[in-house]
Amino acid sequence: MKNVIIYIIFSLAIGILIGQDKVVESSSWRKPKWTKKIPKETKTYVYAVGMKTGSNSMEVGENQARLNALGKLFETYFGVKGISDYCHELKLPIVGGNVSFYNESKNGAIPPSPIVSCLGRLKDVNKAVPMHFQKNDSVLLMIGERKNELGGSVYYSLHNELGVNVPKPNFEEVKNQIFALSDCIDDEFILSCHDVADGGIASAISEMTFGNSIGCNVKIENDLSTDKILFSETGGFVLEVSPENVESVQSVFANYGLDAVQIGSTGGDKIQLNGVVDILVSEAKEAWTNGLRNKL
Repeated sequence: MKNVIIYIIFSLAIGILIGQDKVVESSSWRKPKWTKKIPKETKTYVYAVGMKTGSNSMEVGENQARLNALGKLFETYFGVKGISDYCHELKLPIVGGNVSFYNESKNGAIPPSPIVSCLGRLKDVNKAVPMHFQKNDSVLLMIGERKNELGGSVYYSLHNELGVNVPKPNFEEVKNQIFALSDCIDDEFILSCHDVADGGIASAISEMTFGNSIGCNVKIENDLSTDKILFSETGGFVLEVSPENVESVQSVFANYGLDAVQIGSTGGDKIQLNGVVDILVSEAKEAWTNGLRNKL
């Protein structure tokens, strides 16, 4: 197809060039480990800049010999209500949807799994922001406070635990984060950006080092224990910003009542986080790239 390109906006966002500089983008997301604990708590961090329209799917496992109808209705109701609450808050129309009650394997029923896909337009493709660090000596800013919300996290799953405190998004804060970030991108203040999702901020920062093999040194101040700081999957963003643009970015976020907290800088060949993570970018990238292949 002529003049069609596919590119990555964030971890799960895909865009298609439809004109000289305009892009239609889509993004999908789900987190069944959160909804295994509380179906309503799948917040929809499926942010793609300028998203306008959404669709949803609610997948629920069923074994009629073990699960009664009331339990299934509970999962479905709260899963759909979580999507509804979020979309009403962001004024995001849902134009289609699907519900499936028959999703099982030999190991049993799947967790209730709300899935949200969004579609929107990026007016200028030249302003698309990559997720990988772009240069050395940039400043790293954290958007979104780290909280005691390790429930349903990848970190807990490594220890065969589910946990209790799943992330509970503040819809107004999420909306303001998105608007503030959009303004900063429009003003070309952002060099790179990644959302905080699976694996917490430690995973988000690590993934940002891989594309150009640029390391970082990060120190996040917080009263929480180090594992909660690094691996809690409370939503937010990590921004790479040139030193001369730091105050401008912080000013934009302050206008929305938000903090853009300086947590470190880029450079070197290591990922260094809070004095407990100190690993070569190349080693982390090898594990990230070939982890599944090595398991097979």
